[in-house]
Amino acid sequence: MGNKKLIKIIVMIIVVTMIVLIAVITVLFFMFKSDSYVPERFDRAKWEVSHERYLMVDDLVDNNMLIGKTKKEIYDMLGEWIENYPKDSGKSQWIYYLGNMPCFGADIDGAILFITFDNGVAVNVFVKC
Repeated sequence: MGNKKLIKIIVMIIVVTMIVLIAVITVLFFMFKSDSYVPERFDRAKWEVSHERYLMVDDLVDNNMLIGKTKKEIYDMLGEWIENYPKDSGKSQWIYYLGNMPCFGADIDGAILFITFDNGVAVNVFVKC
């Protein structure tokens, strides 16, 4: 009789451990899995009206479409920015809202494209979720 109780306890411990392990793995999977989306090529007409600009931002950043361009060229390409942060010695930064980009750690405000200018020319471009 004592062996049967011991076996039941061991089986219960194994079952509970497996359930907890599966739950932890599931939570970790969904925490680190970024929702998939299919990036698109940059399209000026879509950019103007889209609430999902993040679909096109990879094309802009990965293909260096903005680096080396003047403020006027970028304005003609992307339109009005949402913020303009002056920096020291001729540097400034424009910010464009990209929409709610699916990425780990995205804050409630959504993703943002940052373009840093030095003397009116884009020198750095990055996206922050």
